[in-house]
Amino acid sequence: MKIVIAQHKGGVGKTTLAVHITGVLADNGLDKILLMDCDSQSDSFRFFTKQIPSKSMEIKEGMDGVDVLWNYKREKLSNKNRFSEYDHIVVDIDTRVQNALQVITEIEPDIILIPIDKQYLSVEHLPEVLSLIARKEGIINYPTEVKIVQMGSTHNLSNLLSSLKNKPKYLNPNFSIPYLEIEFNNSLRDGRYVWGYSLDIDIKNIFKGVIYNG
Repeated sequence: MKIVIAQHKGGVGKTTLAVHITGVLADNGLDKILLMDCDSQSDSFRFFTKQIPSKSMEIKEGMDGVDVLWNYKREKLSNKNRFSEYDHIVVDIDTRVQNALQVITEIEPDIILIPIDKQYLSVEHLPEVLSLIARKEGIINYPTEVKIVQMGSTHNLSNLLSSLKNKPKYLNPNFSIPYLEIEFNNSLRDGRYVWGYSLDIDIKNIFKGVIYNG
């Protein structure tokens, strides 16, 4: 399975979503996982390795046996054989829409996750992003699920999405992660999954639902 996490705006939970989706995939301890960090800030890389990357395209083994690759220049993505040994690949993209579209075209993901949060700006350009993804679908002719994930937000997207003339064929806006701002901040700071803290909810199962529920 190949999963791309993309957003046009920073600070909405993109890295939080990327590392926890990776953690869910690695949970059985059997599958070989690659997390590709294509963001210059390298937050996903540092979460798993507790290191700052020294050079691009270097693969490090991180927490839970996850291989992590810092690839902020988005190199060699079209070389399918390079990453064929992995059962799952998660790609954390920077906030430039064109960079995300390049990765989507070359990786041909099974799932694209678009996180949004309480800020209006995280929703404002959503129609444009969805329209661009829809156009890419026509080029790559590959069935990709596009899932909008509300990170602690409760935006009603029904009217916005119903008014779109051009949107991805397999679009599901009905995913939500509870608002756990303190816990998620601590998680990124400590390099520790949020389900490792004492919580009243089964947050790991909620993240699993984002991947496996249609």
